[in-house]
Amino acid sequence: MSDIKTMVNGLNKFLTAIYGEETRLSILLAMLGFEPQQIDFLRKHHLEQVVTSFITAINECPGIKSKDNRLRMIITRRFGLDGKPPETLQAIGASMGITRERVRQLEQKAIRRCKYHKTRNFLQTSLYQIASSLLSNSEPVSDS
Repeated sequence: MSDIKTMVNGLNKFLTAIYGEETRLSILLAMLGFEPQQIDFLRKHHLEQVVTSFITAINECPGIKSKDNRLRMIITRRFGLDGKPPETLQAIGASMGITRERVRQLEQKAIRRCKYHKTRNFLQTSLYQIASSLLSNSEPVSDS
């Protein structure tokens, strides 16, 4: 069973890791040019869709997608992107048959790859398209 709050927290920690400073989904949306009202609307009405679609994009990104999917699996489990509580290096290593040090190395490799300009552009473009699509398919909100 997946928990959206766990996914959001994990996503925010993952974004902070790849941007090197405190970065949350809402900050990234603002960086992409979305207005505070739009971000609030997405949070209130489409949070789960934004988060699950963005996590799917992360899993498809060139920095994490690999032949054996180890990097994707490690990132998903370490940050709780599947909605389950984040797992320790030891627990992931035990289930994969590798040492916790090797899990740490692979996690760092995935994060390093996601820091590349090309990969961050891929992620930002994906998030922009997700948010834009949800906003354009929604009824306009009037405060009056």
